[in-house]
Amino acid sequence: HNINQMWAFEEVETPAMMPLARMSAAYDRDDVFMLMDPPGGTEAFALRAETTDGTYAIAQAMMRTTNRKPPLGLYQMGTSFRR
Repeated sequence: HNINQMWAFEEVETPAMMPLARMSAAYDRDDVFMLMDPPGGTEAFALRAETTDGTYAIAQAMMRTTNRKPPLGLYQMGTSFRR
């Protein structure tokens, strides 16, 4: 980090539950832990199967709302939930 100031690495965290529609198509209802009573009651939610989608969403938001520019390294160490 001190050698090349253009590189930034930042730890991020996203919610443990996410809309099923945002998960990779590689996962189906047998792979994830579905919420029995999802927030709002209409869209299917599950515990996140991986942290990739949330990390990408934060990166996109940072690029739109700050003066950060690539290269940008974000990482997440949160728990993923899969059967």
